[in-house]
Amino acid sequence: MSEPPLIEHNPHEKRPTNAIWWFMWPAIALLWAWYLYFYEFDWPSVAIGGLTMGVLVIWGTEITGNKVPESWRKAAGGR
Repeated sequence: MSEPPLIEHNPHEKRPTNAIWWFMWPAIALLWAWYLYFYEFDWPSVAIGGLTMGVLVIWGTEITGNKVPESWRKAAGGR
């Protein structure tokens, strides 16, 4: 069996832009402000909350590169 090909990486490669988040967070905030002004809490508010949670999870995953922050990790071998 032969060695798999080595994939070279450019250390100066520019990461894709996160510009979508500069649009998404104000859009979510406006959606909440609009909803809370015109309606009372009910099932659509639960759906908006779910959408907000989904966007937050996607944003956090993208920002961290899908890696667990060091502060969340336990020390090896101890509790």
